[in-house]
Amino acid sequence: MIDYIDDALSVKSVSLSKSSFANSRTALNKLFLWITETELKAGRKRESILNDEYLFILQYRDYCTSFLRLMPAVTDAAAHEVKLFLSCMSGYHADLEWSTITAEDVVRFLSDNRSELRISSLEFTATAIRRFFRFLQHQGISVHSSILVLPLSIPDWSKGGSLPKVLSEQDFDKLVIFEFPNTQSGARDKAVLLCFVELGLRCSEVAKLMLSDIKWSRGSVIIRKTKTHYERELPISKKLGGALENYVMHYRPDNSPRVFFQSPKYGCKPATTETIRGIIRRIFAKVGIDGWWVGTHTIRRSVGSRLYNTGNGLKTVSDLLGHNTIET
Repeated sequence: MIDYIDDALSVKSVSLSKSSFANSRTALNKLFLWITETELKAGRKRESILNDEYLFILQYRDYCTSFLRLMPAVTDAAAHEVKLFLSCMSGYHADLEWSTITAEDVVRFLSDNRSELRISSLEFTATAIRRFFRFLQHQGISVHSSILVLPLSIPDWSKGGSLPKVLSEQDFDKLVIFEFPNTQSGARDKAVLLCFVELGLRCSEVAKLMLSDIKWSRGSVIIRKTKTHYERELPISKKLGGALENYVMHYRPDNSPRVFFQSPKYGCKPATTETIRGIIRRIFAKVGIDGWWVGTHTIRRSVGSRLYNTGNGLKTVSDLLGHNTIET
């Protein structure tokens, strides 16, 4: 309708006098108000916002497929949920601005408009919306901070479920900043710990890591067939790469293809899963973290939780951790 009014005003600006044109413009404004119950100026602004939304949805789709490497079907579903959400936001906010949309709006949308969905579908919708606002932030657009830290896990309490134990941010940071002695065991233990806190590996995957699995030129490590019977290649950070290089070049016994070894007092034999568990248990004790639930898998779950709660989708987390299915 706005296009029709603009076309009419364009014609009348040429054929009518200034006073007649002003009267026509007033009449068209009143007609628009009568039909839409909105001032023409507000209508123009709303149309501009809708055009921006459409453009951002297209860019968001490209962001999901090209940058995040999501499957086309997943991208389509995510874009659909975001469009539904933004459509509802126009009813919640008289003057819609990206920075005015908060986590409370997302919760209200899920409760009012998507309450019929299953828990897993609600989590997908919440993930898609939060990912969209992270995309906007990536574009340099100011967004409300609450929506970026919106919890995405919605446990099904009705079935008596509970979330597995994970480390708090403070405890996780204690592990990250722990200082190791400049010894053979210290160099090994630092590299072992970083394999857990940066890659979220399983205990068996760390124990069975081979020297040939580290691709120094590519800056990655290949995790061979373990529990899930398929391989995955993960990036190595500068910190982890430096720790591995220091241990391999200066401390690692050169008598096996394995990366990690037991202490010299045990004959420098290749490390076992129990060796790796012992290393992590001792580090937990040194930083003052205790409890029946602490161990190598606690770090793995914590890494998965941190990945998920910083905006990564379940599929991405599942692939990085080497799960067979997204349900895991």
